Amino acid sequence: MNTRQIAVSYIKTLSGDERKSLAEMLAHGVPCGADFARKNGITPEQMSAGLLAILKEE
Repeated sequence: MNTRQIAVSYIKTLSGDERKSLAEMLAHGVPCGADFARKNGITPEQMSAGLLAILKEE
């Protein structure tokens, strides 16, 4: 799986409120989804970058 697919899978596990919190944390530069990223073979930095890219598209 590529970074984007992993980030999408992570976002699908979140509730609406959690997605809002995620967007706020990413906007402030807080790495997110580190455990999920490692479990899926990518770095937390890659995960955060992928999440940020997806949320900017919405």
